[in-house]
This record gives sequence, structure tokens and C-alpha cells, in this order.
Amino acid sequence: MEVEAARRLVLVGATGWCDGRFVLPRQSVGPGRGEDVIFTGETGALHYRRAGSLDAWRTTVAAFAPGNDLLVLALSLGFLGPLLRPLELEGGGVHFRGSSSCGKTTLAYAAGSIWGGGGPLGFRQTWRATANAREMVAYGHNDGLDVFDELALVAPEEAGAAAYSLSSGQSKARSRADGSLRRRSEWRVAILSTGEIGLADHIRSGKRGERPMAGQELRLLDIAADAGQRLGVWEDLHGLPGPAALSDALKAASGKNFGLAGPAFVDAFIARRGDALSAAKALIADFVRTVARDGDSGQAQRAAHRFAAIAAAGEMATVFGVTGWPPMTAFEAAVRLYHRWAANFGRDRSHEASAIIRRVKNIIESTVANFAPWDEFEAEASQEPSRAGRDEQARSMICWGYRAKFTSGVEYRFNGAGWEHATQGFGQKEAAKVLFEAGFLERGDRDHWAKKHKRKGQSLRLWTVKGSILEADLGD
Repeated sequence: MEVEAARRLVLVGATGWCDGRFVLPRQSVGPGRGEDVIFTGETGALHYRRAGSLDAWRTTVAAFAPGNDLLVLALSLGFLGPLLRPLELEGGGVHFRGSSSCGKTTLAYAAGSIWGGGGPLGFRQTWRATANAREMVAYGHNDGLDVFDELALVAPEEAGAAAYSLSSGQSKARSRADGSLRRRSEWRVAILSTGEIGLADHIRSGKRGERPMAGQELRLLDIAADAGQRLGVWEDLHGLPGPAALSDALKAASGKNFGLAGPAFVDAFIARRGDALSAAKALIADFVRTVARDGDSGQAQRAAHRFAAIAAAGEMATVFGVTGWPPMTAFEAAVRLYHRWAANFGRDRSHEASAIIRRVKNIIESTVANFAPWDEFEAEASQEPSRAGRDEQARSMICWGYRAKFTSGVEYRFNGAGWEHATQGFGQKEAAKVLFEAGFLERGDRDHWAKKHKRKGQSLRLWTVKGSILEADLGD
């Protein structure tokens, strides 16, 4: 304690911004404003290595992006990490979903080459890891890029929590041996994920049949790894004989030239930070205005901001001379992909509202026999006498309510048990409100959502759903 130190050093266990510098395991970018910085994290596990040259990366990796929107988006996402904190944006990213050998892994290779490589998987990590390990990977890539391959390797029961954890930027709370609370690890990262199954479908596939939350899907936007040209992720082969040849060329180039584009981007950003931030904010605002449509839900608008941030990162990398792309390449590619994403996700109602409508629609379609005919004459005309002596009842041991036919259409009148089953996980009144606002529910009098009907002299309150719900367009 009595030793006077002539020089002080700052020890950091994560990459990212520190006193005006951008800290990487083997270098610090920028002049900084205080003490020198030493990285004390796990250098070998993070694959922040360098090889080749930036010029070679630009001509053998980035040059294949124009004309291939998915590659443009993947590379633009690779530059987003250092901008998240200065722009006060939350972490998150995209999940490229597609069949085997469609080229989605090539997108991951190429994006990862911006920051490093040299490992068996390049800069990538697999999803197969414990929750603690994934948190430490995110912490080690703070303010940078996380690339996770093959979503199916994480258990469906863990997938949703993993998406929340990685994008939220905070580790699970843990206590010390004496019971006191440990300091949480914090990070902010851009995420690129790949897999043959989407996040929502993977969550549903679990044994518990969990329902995916919109927040999970908005943190990791699901994008089909199919450009629609029967070439997998590719649209323009740039003179190569086939999609496999292009994928092979990109993988080979990403394995020879890596770890240089990211530091070059950060160096240019630091040199003109004020102007760069102003330009990025203007690009984001312009993107959101460009893609906006009347009636867009808040969730569609939130996703538009994420696409906008990715587009801004790609455009700034172009302005800094890192990509070599023509201006607006990243912007226009992100616009096209956003519209494609929004058409699939749904933009005029919330994802929860679509999920409610889909659930009630599926219950009707899959268990129509559980609805008894409302009119006894209809029952006589449309059904053979029940051998079990259950005429005028649903032809199932389970009865969700009644099916009433009119010249103008059909109504499905749910009883209490049927409505509870149909709206499980959503709330009965909340689901009724969604269906009413979508035009699929006849509501009752006063404050009642269930409508009063009379049958055989008995008054019943039933949740009355119009048959037009079976024609609902849910973007499937």
C-alpha cells in the first residue's frame, strides 16, 4: 500500500468500449483518454484472430454481397455491435432459417470473418452450450458480434430463455458462498444465428408445448434463408458456375482473410465519431419512414428499427471504405428483406393477436365434432341417429359448445369449458377483445363478452365466434 505507482493500467475482462478505446483481446483501437488497457479475458476461446489483408477481404468476401441481399444483411449486421452502445440500441439480431446446404452457414462464416476466425468453425460458436457458457461467450464479445450455429442444438425448453438472455445483456443473478449477491456480467451484442428450424417453431416443439413470446421473436428476427431464385441464399452468382461454388469460394476466402474489417470500421468510427453518429441516426430515421405503412403494429415498427440499425451499420462501413459497396446497397437490401419479414410476421396486428386468432381457428378446425348442432332440425337432417343415444349432442365425449347454421353463415358458440380451452395461455376476456376487434366475435350486452342465446327455453351465455374466422389470413 505504500508503493507509489508511476503508471496505472486498466484491466478489462470483456471486449468493447472503454474510455474511448475499443478493446479487443490482442489490440486496443483508438487513442483513449486515460490509462492503458489490458484485456484479461479468455483470449483463446473467442477466436479474435487476424489473417490476410483488408483489401483481400474486401475483394474476395464483401465483393460477392451486392446482388445478394441476405449476404449484404449478414455482413451489415457484423458491423452493428460497436454502434449499439453509442446509438443507445438494445442487443439482438437475426436468425437465418433454412434447409441443409442452402448457404446459411456461409452467411455466418462471412459475417464472422469481420472480427476473427481461425478456429474449427471460424468465428462461430454452436448453440450447444450451457446457459452459463452462452452468457460468458456474449460477455467476451461485448459490443461486437456473436455468431451461433444450428439452433436445434439447444433444447426447445431453453431456446426462448436463451434469446432473451443474450439480447437483454445481463447474466443470471448469482450469489457468493456467503449469500451476498455477485456482480452481474453485462454485455451488448449483435447476434447472428442459423438453424434448420425457426425460433418460434423450435420453442413449440418442446415436450411442454410452450408458446413463443413476441418479444423473443423480435429480439431474434426469423429470416428465411431462401432468396427465391432456387439458389438457396443467393440471387447473383457473380459468374461462378453454381450456388455451391459461390458458397465454397466465400468460405475459403473467409478462412484466409479475417479479423481486419471490424477493427478498421471501429478505427474510422472513432476518427469521426460525431459525424458518424449523426449520419447513422439519420439513416435509421430515413429507413423507418421508407418502410412504414398505415396500420403497422408496434411490433412491426420495433422490427423496422432493428432492420434500420443493421442497414445503418452497413452504410457506415461503406462510407468508411471498408466494404467497397456502392452507396445504399445495405439500405436497399434491408428494405426488401424487412418487407419480406413483415409479410410473414404480420404487420397490421400484434403477434399475440394473430396467435389468439390462430389458436381459436385451429380449435374449430381440428375439433369440429366437439360442437353440437344448435338446431334440432339440423341435427335430424345432417346426422344419423346416435348409436350411443346422444342425439343433439356433439359427436365426441368432449363438448366445446354448439354450431349454429344460418343462410348467411355459421357461428361457433363456445361454452365455458370450450372457451377456457380455446384461450388457454391468453386470457378469456383478452382473447374475446382481440376477436371482436378483428370482426370475428359477436359480443354480449353491457359488459359481457359472452352473448346471451336461448335454446329450448333455456337462456345461455356463450362466447360466439363467427364462421368467417376460418377464412382469416394469418400470413401462413
